[in-house]
Amino acid sequence: MGDTAVEELFVLTGMLGMDKVSVLISPRDFRFRPALPLHPDAPAWVAGLHRRIALNLQKFPLELK
Repeated sequence: MGDTAVEELFVLTGMLGMDKVSVLISPRDFRFRPALPLHPDAPAWVAGLHRRIALNLQKFPLELK
């Protein structure tokens, strides 16, 4: 995601209102693929963060055609 994408999100949020926008940033789409094993040196909080992201992604069902 680059500056252009961030700018588009900023403008869209301004148009819709902050109370109507939620942004979820994920290292991968856990709906398609499970989380990769964590590196042994990864901070302890990373596993919990991945679980919370995966749970939040479930709110966005996939529409496969």
